[in-house]
Amino acid sequence: MKIRVVGWTYYDCYDFKEGDGGWAVRMAVVDEIKKNGYLFSGWDHQESWYCAPVFNDGKMRRFSQRGFADIMAEAHGETGYMDYASYMFGLDPAHCIMPKKRATKSTVVVEKNLAETFTLEADEQFFKIVPNKNAYDVFGHKVTKRAIQLPDLPELRYIEKGDTLVLTCNGQKATFLILGVDRGRNLSFEERVDLMSRMTYSQEADVRKKARQEFEAMPLFLTLYVRKRRKND
Repeated sequence: MKIRVVGWTYYDCYDFKEGDGGWAVRMAVVDEIKKNGYLFSGWDHQESWYCAPVFNDGKMRRFSQRGFADIMAEAHGETGYMDYASYMFGLDPAHCIMPKKRATKSTVVVEKNLAETFTLEADEQFFKIVPNKNAYDVFGHKVTKRAIQLPDLPELRYIEKGDTLVLTCNGQKATFLILGVDRGRNLSFEERVDLMSRMTYSQEADVRKKARQEFEAMPLFLTLYVRKRRKND
């Protein structure tokens, strides 16, 4: 999705409609923070002037305090369990770097047709079996939709609902419409409960530390819910 941040407004501004969230939106905010070196809290996102992002689709996005803190943590390279907590509130104002590019109805140029096509080369074995429609666990949920599961590849960072994925293999290609996207560690519900319990509730510090290391060492996966592209899509 060709989504990007074009400016900032305040959380309670009603000049802009609120758009849908999603991973592409999150990545766009992360990249905008990195690009400009912004540093402010989830509290600032909700309570300070010009800390709510506006995008090139003409819509703003609001996040929970915790949700925005998690985005800020990722933008600063902190992706461990509970790293977001440092960015929820209480940052020293003297060290904060706030957005200066303000968005107004008159300055935001609304862009349309933001969906894009992502092309990926697949090996023959993978090409033959996707998409899979069997019931299986994805991040703790039973899934029976057609889904393609991949490593969390950098080239698919902005893939989102409404985009197109083209898989190619030895001159063949299969084209899919993206219906939804999940990113996460591929744990069953039982595995997730066990791990979170050890990380959070164990009375032994060594057990909590070991569980946290185990969790953070797990690779991230990308699950794309898809259907074959139709001619009239």
